[in-house]
Amino acid sequence: MKNLRTDYKHYAKQLLSGRYGQAVVLLLVIFVINLIFQSIVDVFDPGFTYSIETGTWIFESGYTYFSTSGFVYIILSFINFVLTALLTYAMVHFFITIVNRGLPNAGESLSAGFTENPVRTILTHILEAIYLIGWFLLLIIPGWIKIYAYGMKVFLLNKEVHLGPNEAITRSRRMMNGYKADMFILDLSFLGWYILSIFTLGILLLYVIPYHYTTRILYMEEIYDSYRKLNDPNYVSKDDTINEEKQEAFDPFESI
Repeated sequence: MKNLRTDYKHYAKQLLSGRYGQAVVLLLVIFVINLIFQSIVDVFDPGFTYSIETGTWIFESGYTYFSTSGFVYIILSFINFVLTALLTYAMVHFFITIVNRGLPNAGESLSAGFTENPVRTILTHILEAIYLIGWFLLLIIPGWIKIYAYGMKVFLLNKEVHLGPNEAITRSRRMMNGYKADMFILDLSFLGWYILSIFTLGILLLYVIPYHYTTRILYMEEIYDSYRKLNDPNYVSKDDTINEEKQEAFDPFESI
């Protein structure tokens, strides 16, 4: 990590200035979509039934997914998985736009999630799920390490339209070599914010999630540029001015 975590966070706040409105719109739309669809999925879960008398969901032992409701539940769960993959692409698309100092638009990013080669996005998430299941079956800790190893896959899908599903995962694994611990510590530094959001009934998340995502994308941009420059001498980063802007923002002699 070339810069301090505080530097990334400070710069993320600068980039989000005046752009929080669209970020909140995006988060609320995604939340509503997930809430509605997850509620539909839960209705068909054969392991639970809704009691009108008590107004609660009751777990039923001895249930089976080899039934009509079980089959519908499996299909809906897969659709929910697909929906999550496409919405994740939209989220990353939105915050990449912010980091590149563009004008983010919630509608455009949501559209990108469903129109920019969605099959590739879905296949990438399916392939990642298969890999992660294998690693988690092996041991818990290697599984969590691989989550961070594959953590740049959606970022790469956004940056390079020609990348295939397995290539995006492989490239992510290579790029994150030596950076997984730093990314983990960066995520851990936001833990206090997420705990605090519990006491605000989740309202604070509308501030924390954009802040967290932007900081993460800033670090991914640095990793991506370093990797490309190392492997391609002719590569010229579109974001070479970011570090210059950071230095200007943190110039200790600025006020002198």
